Amino acid sequence: MSLPKASSSSRQAIASDVIQFYRLVHNREPESDAVIDEFIGLDLKALATAFFSSGEFVNRVIGSADRGENIWGARRGPPQELVDWAIGTLPLSEPGRAAFRAWADSWPGAYFALLSDEVLRSTIGGSVEVSPAALSRLKAFAGPLSGVERLDSSVVSGWVMARGPDAEPVSLEIWGGDAFVAAGRADRFRRDIQDLFGGDGRVGFEIRLEPRRRQAGPLRIEIRIASTGERIAEGEIHSAPVIATGLSQLRGEIAEVRATLERLERALPAITSGLGRALGDYGDYFEDWGRRPALVHDDDLAVTVVLDAVGASALALDHSARSIQAQLGRRDRLVLLVDKTLTNTAAEIGNSAAWRGQTRTSWMTVESEDGGARLQLALRSEPASDIVILTQADAVLAGDALTLVAEAFARSPELQAVYADEDCLDPDDDSEMDRRRHKAPILRPAYDGDLLLQVPYVGTTLAFRRSIFDAMEPAEGCEGLHGCDLVLRLGDAPGAIGHIASVLVTRAAEPALDPQGLAWAECVRREVERRGHAIEILPKSDILGAVVPGAIRLRHDAGPVRVSIIIPTRDRVDLLKPCLDSILRHRADNRAELDLMIIDHESREPETRAYLDGLAKQDDLRVVPFAGAFNWALMNNLAADKATGDVLVFLNNDTVVLSPDWLDELASQALRPEVGAVGCRLLYGDGTIQHAGFISRGRAPDFLIHDGVGVAGSDGGYLGRHALVHASPVVTGACMAVRTGVFRALGGFDSANFPLEGNDADLCYRARAEGLSVIYDPYATLYHLESKTRGFSVSGEDRTASLAAQALLRQRWGERFGEDAGFNPHFDRTGRPFDRLRPPPGDIFLD
Repeated sequence: MSLPKASSSSRQAIASDVIQFYRLVHNREPESDAVIDEFIGLDLKALATAFFSSGEFVNRVIGSADRGENIWGARRGPPQELVDWAIGTLPLSEPGRAAFRAWADSWPGAYFALLSDEVLRSTIGGSVEVSPAALSRLKAFAGPLSGVERLDSSVVSGWVMARGPDAEPVSLEIWGGDAFVAAGRADRFRRDIQDLFGGDGRVGFEIRLEPRRRQAGPLRIEIRIASTGERIAEGEIHSAPVIATGLSQLRGEIAEVRATLERLERALPAITSGLGRALGDYGDYFEDWGRRPALVHDDDLAVTVVLDAVGASALALDHSARSIQAQLGRRDRLVLLVDKTLTNTAAEIGNSAAWRGQTRTSWMTVESEDGGARLQLALRSEPASDIVILTQADAVLAGDALTLVAEAFARSPELQAVYADEDCLDPDDDSEMDRRRHKAPILRPAYDGDLLLQVPYVGTTLAFRRSIFDAMEPAEGCEGLHGCDLVLRLGDAPGAIGHIASVLVTRAAEPALDPQGLAWAECVRREVERRGHAIEILPKSDILGAVVPGAIRLRHDAGPVRVSIIIPTRDRVDLLKPCLDSILRHRADNRAELDLMIIDHESREPETRAYLDGLAKQDDLRVVPFAGAFNWALMNNLAADKATGDVLVFLNNDTVVLSPDWLDELASQALRPEVGAVGCRLLYGDGTIQHAGFISRGRAPDFLIHDGVGVAGSDGGYLGRHALVHASPVVTGACMAVRTGVFRALGGFDSANFPLEGNDADLCYRARAEGLSVIYDPYATLYHLESKTRGFSVSGEDRTASLAAQALLRQRWGERFGEDAGFNPHFDRTGRPFDRLRPPPGDIFLD
């Protein structure tokens, strides 16, 4: 193809122009970089002529229109970025630009507007012929925008909007079979439609229908555009008596369906649990549910996968690359980053794909040993896309990974990054790679900013909107954690990070983590400084000996703070005294100023009375009497009213402090402006865990259960959750810290509806409803001799009261907060948390 170079008065085409011409005219990406190079520097008008007169465009677009074939179906039109480029670049008249913007919500409409413009037609001259019939069909394929909102025996209403900048209100006709029924005009003002599509908003209609005589059956009607006869909607209308009869019948059927659904819903957890497997039997679980064939990504969003293979084996690179190539759609690309030892392997992978007709694999030989620097180079060298997936040569992507990632971004415009679950291959299985058994699943929680600051739990195979790289560069010096670092920097924006609860990544072996988390500590240090927070970053240590590889500790600085500790009690000095002794023993380990309040609920035992009388003489300790029926919530509310601290700590009298700096830890977390309540780790007397946060199990009768009950205190829990600060649905009032201002703003505990059980959970839910977080903090660890006083109910009347409280909590909060974002949907909801897997969830995307 011979084209003139640009004249001095015309802009020359650059690479991005050529790519956009391919996307607009051919609806695809260029075949190769060499093809792009052929067009760079050419006159834009001549380039437009070449593309619009090409055989591909004439056959695919104009030929299809001539034949009456709508090859576009219901697909959306060009993306807004492409529309803006075309309006600013193509030789169009001013009316033509307005028409293109109005019609570009569909591909046939976009082509109709472009091919109807006099300036563009004169530019491409006689090189392409477009018949009036083809233009007419393109316009018809685009059709009007419409919506019917009410259709019954008395009225039909909705909206219909003609396309084009000079469009007039549309006249409509309603037909019943072959008989004309009514007519009207879509000229009522609709602000909602104007906000969506622009224009003058005169698009609404409401057409009254004449009353019909009683008839046995419904009348099928069509709503048509009067000028063309085009049908925009159809439906059935009934006479009033038929409606009444049908309504009664419908109500009865709904009642039957509702009863059936309730019965099935009660049975569903047990059924799904029976179909699942123990976590230790994940290999069998994956064989039952995990293998999925490759699915070619077919979506308007273009995906670029950057596969970093530096230091990998040729076999690992081959397996990883082929798992991605099998999914690449027409606009997707795979970029291989390799060192010199893998250049030939990368070339073979790319050439082999090209021989199969897939030209969207490229490779770069890079010398840098830093993953962040290599990614910067790849992003500068590759054409822009909508989504960038970062992965490594030891990772094989599931067959539907690209499709699920693109769907997640398409559903949520605010989403900027996505991570998923993963597993690894069994090293003892010597089968072919794609038939090996899988093991060690990492089934991650939803995004949790506190958790990410301690450990890079999101993994290293991550997806991002391409646009974020315009605002931030991948950091260097992260030892392969540059993707996690990007997530960390994005995480303070609401809704920016999403989780796909599906195993999309399989690694050759379990990922090796830096045991001390040194590289991650440096990433966190930079981010903490950027946010301007007073946080000390320390090596991870645990008073119970729990080990979480790769984790670090963050200690917030509360500054000068006064803490009111409120302890209800009745007699039982044998419990109260060890509790107070442990608080006072660790007083010197905490900077917080202490305001200690004992609520005495009618203690009568002489030993207790003498002990309380002695306490009352201390300057920083008060004994507050309470008379009447035991009401834990009311007692604490009354004490909170008298408290002088900046932070309230509600504490049971059967607790014993174990962590020396527990009070500073709780206070510093509670004083964070985004935090509503803080809970601690509680142990039974034998050192096993009683409470490591709560788990919410949706609709189960006891939907709120303690996490970690009965396991050794040194057990870090699944993915280290027992030993790391993380979001929790609620925390227990046996030891709970709340900022005083927050507690009073929430109205305190609900003492009327939750006098004994559920008051702590209800307060947490109300805090979350106000946008505040609830967190579990293991760095405040206490013994809780729970069976000795009122607390977690286990049997008899106490168990009945507990279930009644949970039923009320579920009624109040279940619909909004019933599902636990930290409890991966793969886990069974009927047994012990994190012990058993259920069939994979149908709705895999979690916010």
